[in-house]
Amino acid sequence: MSTLTMPLDDAMLASKALLNHVSKDDITPIICQAAAVVYRGNRYLVATDRYSIGRFLLGDQDVFEGDFDVMIPRGALLWISKIVPKGLRRGSAPAAFHKGGYEVRFTWSAPLPDSFRAGEIQVAIVFAGEVERSQMYDVPYGTYPPVAGLWREDDVVQEATTQVSLSYQSLSKIAADIALFEGKNSGHSVILQMHSPDGKIAPVQYRLGDRWTAVVQPNRYLK
Repeated sequence: MSTLTMPLDDAMLASKALLNHVSKDDITPIICQAAAVVYRGNRYLVATDRYSIGRFLLGDQDVFEGDFDVMIPRGALLWISKIVPKGLRRGSAPAAFHKGGYEVRFTWSAPLPDSFRAGEIQVAIVFAGEVERSQMYDVPYGTYPPVAGLWREDDVVQEATTQVSLSYQSLSKIAADIALFEGKNSGHSVILQMHSPDGKIAPVQYRLGDRWTAVVQPNRYLK
């Protein structure tokens, strides 16, 4: 059994951001989920739909116990993203938004030996150790693709002669991420970085704040 406990505001922000990148193609159920992974000693929640990747860095207030490489179904992310703090028992009191107040607790249980049933995850809204509401979801078998390491962590260089285009869907993802992490009316710009050796197309990546990084796949720009 593994557990991840996050303050309510962390869990809601992460869920909304990951939903922007998790796959909606149920033909490949593994990527219709986010995954909790370790990469270079850091713990992340990651999501991909093959054309983009989002990565949320877990913070000091987020407590994980057990084995990593566990997954959170899209339905669970959607449920968390729609939580309205005023609708909780203690409403929108300040305690709802920091550790020690409302938290979201994920609990994964593996299937029984020799069982063909998927594992399960319980997602619970907890206050002072008491579960206020919860939902259960199936978690399918499989190995999540190793997307956490697809970022270039060194200085990223874009050659001046390289031009690419971004689809409407990619631009929409970038705009949605900026709205979540910078605010809809912040006026801030985001730096899109691309490493393009020999003019070859490579993923465009960007960072928002100190907890969110994302990658979108560009297209060759054709005149």
